[in-house]
Amino acid sequence: TLDGDMWVCRSCRTMRDQVQYDQMVREAYLREAEWLSGPDCAEAAGVPKGSVKGWASKGMVGKKLIEGRIHYRISDVREHADRVNLARARESV
Repeated sequence: TLDGDMWVCRSCRTMRDQVQYDQMVREAYLREAEWLSGPDCAEAAGVPKGSVKGWASKGMVGKKLIEGRIHYRISDVREHADRVNLARARESV
């Protein structure tokens, strides 16, 4: 609900300004979406955009066209990123 320049949560009554509200919506989108664009996938998984595209080109990450743009399955990206990070951690020991 918009209350002047503040958004008020109906369930917890927390007040947020427009910037805070927009950030919360974006975080929820990145957390809950099944398919994301390359830049959004990279941000959500904490990896470079090139890694997402590279993994997809090797068949390690699902991809599909949504509204004319390539989107990647974020669960695949997170899973692959975790494997890469685990391997790097083992190498550094």
